[in-house]
Amino acid sequence: LKATATGTNVIKWYSAAIGGSALLSTDALVDGKDYYATQTEQSGVSCESVNRLKITVIIDRPLPPFVDKITQPICTVNTGTVLFSGLPNSGSWIITPSIGNPMSGSGTTYEFLNLLASTDYTFKVTNENGCTSVLVASATINPLPANIQFEINGDCKAKQYVLTATPVAGSYNPDNVDYEWKDDAGFTIGENSNALNVSVVIASTPDKETFPLNYSLTVKSADTGCETTSSVTVKSIFCNIQKGISPDHNGSNDSFDLVNMGVKKLEIFNRYGLQVYSQMNYTDQWVGQTNNGDDLPSATYYYVIEFYNEAPQTGWIYLIRGK
Repeated sequence: LKATATGTNVIKWYSAAIGGSALLSTDALVDGKDYYATQTEQSGVSCESVNRLKITVIIDRPLPPFVDKITQPICTVNTGTVLFSGLPNSGSWIITPSIGNPMSGSGTTYEFLNLLASTDYTFKVTNENGCTSVLVASATINPLPANIQFEINGDCKAKQYVLTATPVAGSYNPDNVDYEWKDDAGFTIGENSNALNVSVVIASTPDKETFPLNYSLTVKSADTGCETTSSVTVKSIFCNIQKGISPDHNGSNDSFDLVNMGVKKLEIFNRYGLQVYSQMNYTDQWVGQTNNGDDLPSATYYYVIEFYNEAPQTGWIYLIRGK
């Protein structure tokens, strides 16, 4: 409480209208309670006023600020923010966090920046009269999101070579991320999917591909702002080799199809071990003919496939001719 005396007179405070003891300057005041002031003359005889001035104490405590929005840390921004509303609408105020430095300002809204990850905060507000809210506003700033980690594996599916990305240690939800595959030239290929059908990609490319082939995948989360890029090398798209051919021009198994397998050389031998066919840079040229172009009879033949970037493969293939 503060009152102004006249001249050199002194103000005394009491808790009762009549009688009672004078209050000390250190006594705490009670909200809503009446207090009484007198004036005492200091010159000559000390004379205190008979009437006491009643003053009712109303402590103007502000309400705690209202938390409108919490912005959590993401991979690209490692701190959080809290947007407050309901601040004192007149004069200035001070917001004091439980951790860190207080901030002063004016207006009914304010965004508190640079809050530490993995931290629980409380906030009090002090108005221009120096009164501080009893209650507090609370906000929890989450930990930084985990970095995206994944591995890429290649496998044959329905005779096509497919790359598939899978999360490592549950570092992300596969349904809540975007995928971008790129070739070695940096062009986007495939779809927004964790799988890339390399056989389809190569088949759609007009130029002849030379193995090994390099691809990259970027996995990005719009929720957390995290993204990771990883590369993979495909040495070949070798999957299942045909067991037989029937060159009857019906469009099914007419040739020994090794397209896009990076074959350097194919050799075909009969059951006596004699080479009957050979072709460099082979794709699908053998339809059951000899090196001279003559038709070979129905039989089982032995093949040797030499790849550019894989170990050689050997095996048996049936040549079946219609009657």
